[in-house]
Amino acid sequence: MTLEVIMERRKFMKYLAAGGLSLCLPLKLVSGSTTGVRIALTFDDPHHRHTPLLDPLERNYRILDTLDSHSELKSALFVSGANIDSEEGEEILGSWNERNHILGNHSYSHLYLNSPDIGADRYAADILRCEDMIKDYEGFRRIFRYPYLKAGDTETERDAIYAFLREHGYKIGHVTVDTSDWYIDQRLTERLSTNPRADILPYRDYYVNHLLGRIEYYNTMAENILDHPIPHVILLHHNLINALFLPDLMAALDAEGHTIIDAEEAFADEIYSLMPEVMPAGESLIFALAMHHEKYAGKLRYPTESAKYEENAMDSLGL
Repeated sequence: MTLEVIMERRKFMKYLAAGGLSLCLPLKLVSGSTTGVRIALTFDDPHHRHTPLLDPLERNYRILDTLDSHSELKSALFVSGANIDSEEGEEILGSWNERNHILGNHSYSHLYLNSPDIGADRYAADILRCEDMIKDYEGFRRIFRYPYLKAGDTETERDAIYAFLREHGYKIGHVTVDTSDWYIDQRLTERLSTNPRADILPYRDYYVNHLLGRIEYYNTMAENILDHPIPHVILLHHNLINALFLPDLMAALDAEGHTIIDAEEAFADEIYSLMPEVMPAGESLIFALAMHHEKYAGKLRYPTESAKYEENAMDSLGL
């Protein structure tokens, strides 16, 4: 770890010790009605590309230090091997492993299963290639998360990968709360690339309120179709916006009455062993279960999350 990263981490830990939000302008929350949700934070796609403000290791350790600050919260990192197949990538993986987080399989090449050019055999081989890269870490678990949350657009393709996962002892790394944090991050990164002095706090507000809104949406759906509460799993990404504003998100979750739980606890719930036989396959697990429920049949948007749902709102706010 470089001296610059160490000094930056020390400043960041002082920020966390001071309460995180207290050093920022007030966060403008749009409070929802959902309270008391138990939710695990999981992260996809660690990478070693440079971004404005923070280098890859700074981003990584900010996320890890934030998790540690919340009673040493344990998360899950879903690894797409090609993005992190380097010495710097090994340090990132090693740091998550050393802090006892889950390392899950997100395939090596982040292939899009619904593409007509990607067959089940190629897709399965790519999962095994990622497994070879992460299997020797103590934190490795046989949990596979589909890239893009797409699990096949034909029953044949869906069932072929389901069979492969069962054969190799994998469960699906389902999310119940899908998000577009990646798109908000993309917009923030583009703004900072053109204007390094841009005000980033409006992006923080949009990010936090977006995630609170998606929690309310998916939890309400779960309450409408299930006869018992479930531990939720939210999809986040190992990116700049989470490195910057994860403390604000966690403070907002606490303020809204939610309980952040370890990922291992959430994935132990029996609902995360399901392999829904619906088409199109994938998306949020709650979406998949709601697709043919009488309360939601024919009423759900597809895909559940997309840049197109956030673009106009962010444009209107000048973000």
